[in-house]
Amino acid sequence: MEEFMKIIDDLVEAYNNGDARSFADLFATDAITYEHPNQIAQATREGIYLFYKEVFARFPELKTKVLY
Repeated sequence: MEEFMKIIDDLVEAYNNGDARSFADLFATDAITYEHPNQIAQATREGIYLFYKEVFARFPELKTKVLY
């Protein structure tokens, strides 16, 4: 459980810092993200990186937090 929470904390930190590379590097190289209900949003770590690079550039004020 501790290892899992470390990954979540690292994802949140990278997201809040607008660091698309660090954020994407926490995903598997062949990761796929989906939009509801089953539409592929990004395929591969590089696709996730490119998407979030654009998102963070356009919206630098984006922040998130874990509610637990």
